[in-house]
Amino acid sequence: MLLVYAVYAVWPRAAYAITSPHVSSTGISLATVIAVSIINPVFEEIFVCGYVIAALQKSRNPWLGVHVSVAIRLLYHLYQGAIAAVGVVPFGLIVSLWYRRTGRLWPVIVAHALTDFAALLRFLQ
Repeated sequence: MLLVYAVYAVWPRAAYAITSPHVSSTGISLATVIAVSIINPVFEEIFVCGYVIAALQKSRNPWLGVHVSVAIRLLYHLYQGAIAAVGVVPFGLIVSLWYRRTGRLWPVIVAHALTDFAALLRFLQ
C-alpha cells in the first residue's frame, strides 16, 4: 500500500490504473481468450506445481510443497484483490494435492485452462 501511495504522489494516473477495479476492458477476441487460456496455465502450473512441489517433495515436511505452492499462487493473484483468495486458495489446494498424489501435471493444466477460459469469456467482443 505504501508503494501505491508513493506512486500516487509521483504519477497519479498510474496509481489510478494500478488500483482500478477494471483489470481488462471488454472487447478482446476469441483468439486472445484461447491463447491466454492455454499459455498462462502451462507456465503457471509448470512452475507452481511441477517445480515447487517436486523440489520440496523430499523435505522433512511432505506437505511443505503443497503449502508453498498455494502461497505462491495466492501471492501472484493478489492483483485481483483480496476476494480472489476465495477462489484461488481452494483451487490451488485441489490441484496441488492432485499433483502431489498422482505426479501428473496435464490434468492440472487442463483444469486451469478451463477455469481461465470460463473467466475470460465475459470479456469477449
